[in-house]
Amino acid sequence: MLALAAGHAAAEPYRLERVTAVHVNDSVFQGLDRWRTGSAMLSVALARQGDAEAMPEFGDLLELRLSAEFVTPEFFLADGAGDRRYAGILSVGAHTHFRTRGLEATLGADLHVIGPQNRLHEVQDIIHVVSGGASAPPEDQMVPDSVWPTLAGELARPVALDEGQLVLQPFLGLQAGHETLARVGGDLYLGQAVDAGTFGREPVTGLPFRLSGAGGPGVWGSLGVDIAAVGSSALLGHGTGDEPRDTRTRVRAGLGYDVGRLTALAGVAWLGPEFEAQRSGQWTAAFALGLSF
Repeated sequence: MLALAAGHAAAEPYRLERVTAVHVNDSVFQGLDRWRTGSAMLSVALARQGDAEAMPEFGDLLELRLSAEFVTPEFFLADGAGDRRYAGILSVGAHTHFRTRGLEATLGADLHVIGPQNRLHEVQDIIHVVSGGASAPPEDQMVPDSVWPTLAGELARPVALDEGQLVLQPFLGLQAGHETLARVGGDLYLGQAVDAGTFGREPVTGLPFRLSGAGGPGVWGSLGVDIAAVGSSALLGHGTGDEPRDTRTRVRAGLGYDVGRLTALAGVAWLGPEFEAQRSGQWTAAFALGLSF
C-alpha cells in the first residue's frame, strides 16, 4: 500500500508549501535558564498537491526540519551533582504527514548530534554575552558526544464536535533513538483549524503549528495534554540524581492567527519533571511565524 502511495506521489514534483520558524524559551516567565531552557527550529514544508483541502497521501507532504536545543542544569554551572548536565542538541530530519483510513499520520527520522562536538555551547555563550546570562560549563561537565538516528511516528483520529469549529484529536506517538518513549494524549482545536490543512508538532512542548492550508483570515486555538512512558534518554544518567523518570507530562495551549499567507502563533506549556532529582516542572513559552508560498 505504501509503495503504491509513494508511486502516486512520484508523478508530481515537490513545491515549497510553507516555511515556519519556531522558538521555545523558558526565561519568558521567570527569567530563568534551566532544564529545557530553549530551542529554535526551522520547518520547511514541501507539497505535491497544491490544494490545501486535499487529503495528502504518504509522501505528498514532506516536512524538513533543522533544530538546535539547549538543555541545562537549574543553576547552569552545576557539575551534575543532583541535577542534569548541560547538553547542546543539533538535529536535522525529514517527516511525511498524511491521512489514511480517517487517521492523521506522521512518520519520519532525525539525526541528533549531541555534546560539545556541535559547538552549540559557544553559540549560547555569544547569546549570553549580549543578554547577560551565564557562560556554559566546562566540556567535561557536559553530556558526552554522541550521534543518534531517531525514528518517530504518530497516529491521531480527529473527532469533529461542532461542524469543524471544535475538533478533538487524540493521538499515540512513538519515538526511538536519542530518547526512546511512547506518548498518548490529545489536542482540542478551536476555530478554523483541523479542516483547513495539516499541522505539525513542535518537539519540546508538543504545540501544534500549521504546515499547510489556511483557515484565515481568522483566529484559532489549541489545548493539549500528553503523558509519555520513557524507555531511555541519551541526555540523562550522566550525573548524580539525573536518572530519567519513568513518565513525563506536558500541558499546553496555543493561539494562532492566519492572515493572507502569514500565520502567527503564540503558546505556553508546562513540562513535567524529566529526571529523579528535578524538584519541579517548568513553564515555557513558544512562538512561531509561518509563511506560505
